[in-house]
Amino acid sequence: MSGVLKPLPLCYASNLYR
Repeated sequence: MSGVLKPLPLCYASNLYR
């Protein structure tokens, strides 16, 4: 679960930062 929950928030954060 952690492996799937980690990349999800990471991608989302990148979009928000961009």
